[in-house]
Amino acid sequence: MLDIKIIRAEPDLVRAAARKKHMECDVDRILALDEQWRGLGRSVDDLRSKQKSAGKAMGKATPEDRPGLLEEQKAL
Repeated sequence: MLDIKIIRAEPDLVRAAARKKHMECDVDRILALDEQWRGLGRSVDDLRSKQKSAGKAMGKATPEDRPGLLEEQKAL
């Protein structure tokens, strides 16, 4: 199995090696899926950050403000 870093850095080399071994390897599809995966990872990290910030705000909020913050947090 190849490391994705190698595929990202040297896609032409990977294609040539696959052809040499008579293997089908859709490097472009692999790179597209990798980009999608990394984009989703960034989205998850962003949502996790918002969730942690909302949790901290909830702890500091007054009892009157908590229902509004709770609704905002549910929207995440």
